[in-house]
Amino acid sequence: MNYRGEVSPRYRVLNNRLAGTAFYKKDLSTALVARGGLTLGGIRVADEQVRRDGDVVPVAASRQATFRAFVVEALVGVDYNFLDYYDFKRRTRWTPYVFTGVAGYYASTETAFRSRGTIARPVMQTVGGTKVSVALPIGLGIKYALSREINLIVEAGGRRTFGDQFDNLSEAAPPELADTGGPDWYFYNGVSVSYTFYKIICPTGHPGPRK
Repeated sequence: MNYRGEVSPRYRVLNNRLAGTAFYKKDLSTALVARGGLTLGGIRVADEQVRRDGDVVPVAASRQATFRAFVVEALVGVDYNFLDYYDFKRRTRWTPYVFTGVAGYYASTETAFRSRGTIARPVMQTVGGTKVSVALPIGLGIKYALSREINLIVEAGGRRTFGDQFDNLSEAAPPELADTGGPDWYFYNGVSVSYTFYKIICPTGHPGPRK
């Protein structure tokens, strides 16, 4: 899991933290798939990681913020498969796909930042609490059929929150230390294995309808 907002204005791979997901998908057609899932993960970012030309950028150096969160997300949506990766008469056993939907999340957050003092001797303030809200998920991935039942899935997706309060800074920090120019995002990227349940297995060709 990852995050982009005031404390991390750009997506940074090294900010990825451990997360996991359980999901269920049902084929509505060859291309369209309904999905639902539950995801849990942690976020931890710090201003000291935001650098330009090797130095911490001025706003980050002055604010000295650290943001932590534990996120529980429930998501419903759809996948769109570009190829029929379950047509075993073809060599193509994989497909790229995109997905979207709606996500509800619970986040337990804590943000520490310099409220007074100097950069050398900061006086820190800590704010936080719990947030329950919705986000707009969007992402892409690749599915590969290892066998008729086992699938390998690689997915990356962002969740656009509807506001700028996810990291607490726009609420608590002085205006000069908070960027209110856009909504906060959090991300889930992962590698998954799924098992396919069949209603009917055709004797030849396509394996038949799938749940």
